[in-house]
Amino acid sequence: MSGSDHPPLYSSLPPGSISCPTYSPRPGMDERTLQHSRPHVHPLGTGMCVKCVGGTTLVLLDQEENAEHPRIEEGSSIRGVVILENTENVLSVVLKVDGLLETLPFPASYMTVPLVSITNELYRHDSQPTACPSSLSFSHPFPSQFHYQQEIHSLPPTFHVAFNSLHFIKCAYQITVTVVSALHRRASFLTKSNQVCFEFTYRPRSRPSQPLLLNPSLVETVKSCPEEWVQCSQIVSISSLPVWCDLFLPSILVFCVEDPIPFHLQLSVPDGRQQLFRPNAHPLVKVHLLRKLEMNVGDRQAHRDIVLGEATLQRVPLGRDEDTQVVLGWEGEARCRDPDSVVGTFSCGNALSLTDLIVVEIFLPHETRRPSLTVPIKLTTHRWDSYF
Repeated sequence: MSGSDHPPLYSSLPPGSISCPTYSPRPGMDERTLQHSRPHVHPLGTGMCVKCVGGTTLVLLDQEENAEHPRIEEGSSIRGVVILENTENVLSVVLKVDGLLETLPFPASYMTVPLVSITNELYRHDSQPTACPSSLSFSHPFPSQFHYQQEIHSLPPTFHVAFNSLHFIKCAYQITVTVVSALHRRASFLTKSNQVCFEFTYRPRSRPSQPLLLNPSLVETVKSCPEEWVQCSQIVSISSLPVWCDLFLPSILVFCVEDPIPFHLQLSVPDGRQQLFRPNAHPLVKVHLLRKLEMNVGDRQAHRDIVLGEATLQRVPLGRDEDTQVVLGWEGEARCRDPDSVVGTFSCGNALSLTDLIVVEIFLPHETRRPSLTVPIKLTTHRWDSYF
């Protein structure tokens, strides 16, 4: 190899010197994360949640600092301590973890689906002749799946949707400690019980596989980054006229519940009929986020729709296309109005499934029909660059 074939020198350090660049898990002001692998387990918290009832104290560990409500992470364990103020005549201490899906979508349709059922006997006088300790520790892996109709599904997150004062869908988890004591040490058949119950939140984490565009404008990015956009098209009939509806969305179609979803909408109408879409034909176009809930109750199927948020739109001048169609355009952002209360998209098979959609509706005066275009999307709990 000639001298000119040697690779270039990238460092002027003396031979034998060892120098490594400074690394940080978070990008600096002038840096951007290009790829981030998801950890298998969320780091445990160092706080605790405490509840005391009648001399029995339940302490749940691995919680966020100053948390008022306990939370269990996906793939973690339920850890804690039961503290007894009085251990005299204690016969048993039982820990139970339950998860239940309840649905009442319409009258006479109440249904329950067991999700989690864990029983852990922390102490029993019959099998342990020694007196009950005043402190009993426990640790039990929390499952991430459940069985329903001979199929395995991921556990749904904690949530509660009330359609009215009677009909609802609820998924709840709780941990209960029951202490049974004899009223007198010579009469163990006469007992009393004390119970401490803690409802906890289970919210599995999810995130998109890639980030959104830094520039959400279709006009400015579609030529340089066409792969970042997906075009969803449909012909709708308005006043007996065919109107071509095009909705452009980020091609990933997976978005965090906290993030705005950029979109670009185009309507192509025959020349001379664009007066149908004049500004005073209010309202003209509506774009919103819709969540469809589907469940089977016996041999009946129930559907419920929830509007998660409305979009803001702004007219964009476009002009005509080659087919003498007048093209009208809007751009905007759709977002959840209350992201803190919205769980990510999930499905439990026939028990319950959530489908999230972006819906475009066209309103015109004196028209009873509302032509629409729907595009399925997925909502996640965290952003792409979240560390969890």
